[in-house]
Parts: sequence; structure tokens; C-alpha cells
Amino acid sequence: MTVSKRCSDIWSVEMREVTWLRQTAEAARQALIIQTRGKMTLMLVGVSVTVAILAFFLPDRAAMHSIGTDFFGIVVYWLVFQFGLPVTVLYYGVSTLHDDLSDRTVTYQFVRPLHRSSLLIGKWLAVSLLCWALVAIFLAMLFLAFTLPARPWKLGLGVSPELLSAFLAAAALACPAYAAVGLLFGAWFRRPIVWAAVFVVGWEFVASNLPPQAGIRGATVADPIRRWLLADLNLDSKGDLAGVLTGSMHGYNPAGFGDPIRSLLIFTCTALGLCAWLYTRREYDAQPRD
Repeated sequence: MTVSKRCSDIWSVEMREVTWLRQTAEAARQALIIQTRGKMTLMLVGVSVTVAILAFFLPDRAAMHSIGTDFFGIVVYWLVFQFGLPVTVLYYGVSTLHDDLSDRTVTYQFVRPLHRSSLLIGKWLAVSLLCWALVAIFLAMLFLAFTLPARPWKLGLGVSPELLSAFLAAAALACPAYAAVGLLFGAWFRRPIVWAAVFVVGWEFVASNLPPQAGIRGATVADPIRRWLLADLNLDSKGDLAGVLTGSMHGYNPAGFGDPIRSLLIFTCTALGLCAWLYTRREYDAQPRD
């Protein structure tokens, strides 16, 4: 009797786990479909195509004074990783959660036999995947725009495919972290877009450029990504791209910062865990706002 009851309990736990995984997968699928069909996604694809076309017609004299890797790397780092990626991911993270809360459609989901954590993790996965796909499309088109035409790069050194692979991997690391922050702001604040802007312009910029000894740099996404790129690319220390990535870390041993992957993992888990705690326990108003 005891053995049968124990087997029954184990089977119930396994079935609950399977159900939770299915609910998470379905939540991710639906969120991905909704976000992909949105106007914001179409606009970002259009912007990517426009920028790639402009880069395709880059004047040759602009390429004569720089190595291809440095030119492409600096453009991508400042345009994507310092601005485009965090703003885009935070916007999607906030909107995919807060839109349902502000128009009160989330109450329909809460009365169904769904665990809130499955909805949250599903939305987080959808935002991370969609934003990485958008960044990958942009990087691939920009890479082709810089490599297809025969340009007179300095020393004859063009853009290397390894640089594109490194940036794609860095985006795969950054998107889940920024998505967790966006979801946290969406679940916590009544005006999450404002806090997202403060996070990007204020916290990320200031904290990631503090003196190297400041341990608070690890509580950002920008600083671990920059350290990971420096370690992965093995750039010439005298190159322009290395100088941009090094920034305020110049003259400081990178080993003193710790593992960037570990920093990103701790940051992402902390933000997502706090978001899950708020989202699964907070009572959201069921009445529409005036």
C-alpha cells in the first residue's frame, strides 16, 4: 500500500511537470506569434533593411582609413549593443507583460487552469528568441553590405566572419538578460517604459563605466558583454575596436572582473526570479482603468 501510494505520488509530480512544460511552450508560442505580427517587428525589419542598404553604398574613402573588422565592429557595438538591442528587448519585455496587465486581459488568463509562472517563462522565452532573431537578421544584412562590395580597406583587411559569429553569440547572451529586466519592470511598475529608459540611459551607462575596481559593474548587462567580447575576439590591443571595448578598463587586469558568463547568469536569474515572485503573488486589479 505504501509503495503504491509512493508510485502514485511520483506519477502525479511527473504529470504536473509535463503539464507545466506544455503550458510554458504554448505561452511562448502564442506570445511569439503576437509579437511577430506586431507593427513594431515590421518596423524594425524595415529599419534593418534601410541601414543595410545605406551601408552597402558606403563611400570607398570611408573604408580607406580603417580596418574592416574595426569599422564593422565599432558600428555594431555602438549601434546595436549600446542602444538598439537593449532598447528593443526592454520594449518587447515590457509590452508583452504590461499590455495584458494594463488592459486587464490577463485576468482571463489567471482564471484558467494555468500557472502564472508558465505564462511568465513562456513570455520570457518568446521575447528572448524574437529579439535575438531580429538582431541576427540585422547583423547578417549589415555584414553582407560590408563584405560583398570590394572595398579598399586599410592594409587590405576586411570584415572577418569570426567577428559576426562573436556578435551573434553576444546577442544570444544579452537578449535573455534584458528580457528578464523588461518583464520585471512590466510586472512591477505602472509606467515601466520610463523605468526601462532610466535603466538603459542611467544605470547601464553609468555603472558599466565606473572605475574597474567597482564591483557594481557586474550588476549590468553591458559590462559582462563587453568583457566577453574582449576575451572571445583576442583583438590587437592597439586597434580601434579594442580601444572602444576596453573603455574604462584600460590598464586593468580583466581577470579581476570575474567570469562574464557567471555575471550574466546571476543577473538574469535574479531579475527573472524577482519578476516571478511579483507576478505570481501580486493581485492585479480586474477593473479597466479610466
